[in-house]
Amino acid sequence: MAEALRDAYSDVFTVNQKAHEQSSTTLGGTFKRITGKGDAVSVKMATTFKALTGMADWSAAGAAVPVEDDPPVVEPAGIESAPETTSTPTPVAPLSGFPSLHHDVHVHLPVSTDVKVYDAIFRSLREHLG
Repeated sequence: MAEALRDAYSDVFTVNQKAHEQSSTTLGGTFKRITGKGDAVSVKMATTFKALTGMADWSAAGAAVPVEDDPPVVEPAGIESAPETTSTPTPVAPLSGFPSLHHDVHVHLPVSTDVKVYDAIFRSLREHLG
């Protein structure tokens, strides 16, 4: 189980090879930094990780982590604008061991002949999402 956890949570073990010994609070910060998610999601991820690590035998010989020359660089997920030449967003590769989440924003515009209504809606979207 320890070997499977090291594989599934390789990004966490890249940050700290003894991640299974860390407190849930510290792990919450690690998950937040790796995934770019909010506090509530990061705490839940850390709690799940701690529950799983409690079931693993960490004294097993196969639990050693190989040292990599260049660990992967993990950037927090952010709002990216799509290039103007394409109408479909570029898919973002999920972090190994983490589920992939996707958010769509659908705007249902009111029927109006006044262009100022649409300008106000899109200005507000830009201010709050940009």
